[in-house]
Amino acid sequence: MASLLSNPSADRDTTNEDREPSRNVWPWFLVAAYLLALYASLPVMPRIWNELDSFLGGHGLRVIYTATGALLAIPPAFMALRGIRSARTYFVYAAFCIALFGLGTLEDNPGEKIHMLQYALLGILVHYSSNRARHQTGSTGRILPGILLCIAAGAVDEVIQYFLPGRSFTWHDVFVNGASGVLTLLVLAYCLPRARGSVFGGGRTTKGHENKQKEKKK
Repeated sequence: MASLLSNPSADRDTTNEDREPSRNVWPWFLVAAYLLALYASLPVMPRIWNELDSFLGGHGLRVIYTATGALLAIPPAFMALRGIRSARTYFVYAAFCIALFGLGTLEDNPGEKIHMLQYALLGILVHYSSNRARHQTGSTGRILPGILLCIAAGAVDEVIQYFLPGRSFTWHDVFVNGASGVLTLLVLAYCLPRARGSVFGGGRTTKGHENKQKEKKK
C-alpha cells in the first residue's frame, strides 16, 4: 500500500500489463478470420480469376505484378522516412523482393500466382500478431511459431484443394504458399524493428516498460 502511495504510476503500469494479454490476442483472431476467408474462397477462386482477367482485358497477370511492385515499394520508403541508413537492411529487403517474384515464376497457372500474394499477406498478419506479444518478434521463440503457422496454413490449403472438383494437391504449391508467408515474416522481422515507432510494433514499448527502463538507468 505504501509503495502505491509513493508511486501511483506503479498501479497504472500493473493495470496496463494486466490488460496487455487481451490486446495481444485479438490480432490472432484476425489471422484466423483471414485463413477462414482464404479457405472459403478456394472453390470459387478459379472463377474469380477468370472474371478478373476478363475484366482487365486479359492483362490480369500484368496488373497483379504491377500492383505487387507498388506495394513492395512502400516498406523501403517507410524505412527511409524512419531514418534507416543501413545498406544491409535494404539489401535484405531487395533480396526478399527478388525471391518473392521468383516464387511467382514457379507457378504455371496464372490464377495460382494469387496464392503467392495471399500468403505474403498472411506473413504480414502473423508478424503483426507476434509483435503484439510482450517479447519482440525478432527473438527465435516468437518467429518459429509464425514460421510453422505459415507452412501449416499453406499445406492445409492444398489438402482442401485435393477434395475440391477441378482442383488438386501438389507439393510444389505447398512450397510456394509456405515460402511466400515465411519469407515475408522473416524480412519484416529483420527490417521493421530497425525503424523506430514501427506501426508493426518493432519499435514500440509500453509506458510501463519505458518507466522500468528509466528506473534502471537511475
